[in-house]
Amino acid sequence: MTDVKQLEILNNTEKHRYEAQLDGDDFAVIEYSLRGSVIDLTHTEVPPAYQGMGIASKLIHDTLEDIKAHNLKVVPSCPTVAAYIGKHPEYEDIRVKRFDE
Repeated sequence: MTDVKQLEILNNTEKHRYEAQLDGDDFAVIEYSLRGSVIDLTHTEVPPAYQGMGIASKLIHDTLEDIKAHNLKVVPSCPTVAAYIGKHPEYEDIRVKRFDE
């Protein structure tokens, strides 16, 4: 079974997604689009067999940390990401509502 703490979150720029490889060919992902210094996180997906294990939280946390490290701003179009930021005010400083802000 997957150890959530040991998951490595990578930015797959070719596929425009942050991803964590789970067991076998399974991936948890956050899809995005990037325009200038603003990244729009559009969709988070964790395979059903892995839901409820904290994988989405780890994926979102590490993604937001990478975004901060690269001095980007984030549009949390994905409701899961928006809810996470709502519970973690330390990310409000990188949040914007639209690409044009």
